[in-house]
Amino acid sequence: MERTVFISLPIEDLQSVIIDCVNSCLKNNKQDNNNPQPEKKKKYYTRKETAALLHISLVTLNDYTNKGKLTSYKFGDRRVLYCCDEVEATLKQVEPLKYRRAQSWEPRTIKLVSVIS
Repeated sequence: MERTVFISLPIEDLQSVIIDCVNSCLKNNKQDNNNPQPEKKKKYYTRKETAALLHISLVTLNDYTNKGKLTSYKFGDRRVLYCCDEVEATLKQVEPLKYRRAQSWEPRTIKLVSVIS
C-alpha cells in the first residue's frame, strides 16, 4: 500500500529544492561523461583467416555460410568478412565428424572358444 504525504512549503523553498536536485544530477552525469567507457570495435576475419581458425577449406566455409552456420558480411563489392565473436561461437558449436562417429560406435563382444586336441 502506498502512502502519500502532503506538506506545506512555500514556493521559493520548493524551487530551491528542485534546483538543488537538478544541479546534483547534472554534476553526477557530467562526472560519468568525463570517464567514458571505450567502445569495443568488432573484429572481423577474412575468408582465409576464418577457414584457418576452423581448420576447414574455403569450399567448406562457403558451404557453412550457405547453410547458415556462419554469417558473412560483405564490405564493398568483393570483400567478405566474418565476425570474430560468431566464428568463436561456431568453434564451440561444431563438433568434428570423427567425434560423432566415435560416439555412435559400440564395441562388439566376441566369445573365444578354446579347442583342446
